[in-house]
Amino acid sequence: MSTNIPTPTAAGETPSALTAAQKFLRDAATKSADLVHREIIRKNMDSYDAAHNRGRARIKDWEAARRKCQEAEAHRGRGCHTGCPGGAEPH
Repeated sequence: MSTNIPTPTAAGETPSALTAAQKFLRDAATKSADLVHREIIRKNMDSYDAAHNRGRARIKDWEAARRKCQEAEAHRGRGCHTGCPGGAEPH
């Protein structure tokens, strides 16, 4: 795949008229080729996945927990605070 990314000149300078998208693509190409950086990202993603799975395993009925959370958020959306003991009307 060919991209239209400005390349550095012999002096290491890039044209000053880079758009944000061009700069992003240039920087992404450089960073994605950095094998040490890729290993750090992979390790952190694996760590996140393991922690996420441990957290989900603590909840026996995931769908019931999601419904309860949605109900609590809807209740707070009606003007109640986080520690509210309940009730349908804001107080």
